[in-house]
Amino acid sequence: MTRLSNPMTQTPLSRTMLVDCADRLTLFSHDIRLQVIVELLNRGGVTVAELLRTIDVEQNLLSHHLGIMRKAGLLVARREGKHIRYALASGLLTDDRAIDLGCCKVQLSPPTNS
Repeated sequence: MTRLSNPMTQTPLSRTMLVDCADRLTLFSHDIRLQVIVELLNRGGVTVAELLRTIDVEQNLLSHHLGIMRKAGLLVARREGKHIRYALASGLLTDDRAIDLGCCKVQLSPPTNS
């Protein structure tokens, strides 16, 4: 039987840890959430109005996805007057601009031409 382990620490991964990791990875399974993450990586904190200028969706759909990401701990929100500014939660972004989910790191980069 093969035992799965974290390649960075060689710590064995339990079934619970794997399920938790799979749940975190689903945050990256929707194009709107990926667009939000890219905008946050490129610009830091952004408001819903700023996101709507670059992501072509209805405001309620964008807010729905922001809520999912916030509830999962990927985003933090800070009120600025009438607006809410969203940013990646502290401690998630690594020096090489990867997102550390605890179980793995996700790094978004443009595809290379092969």
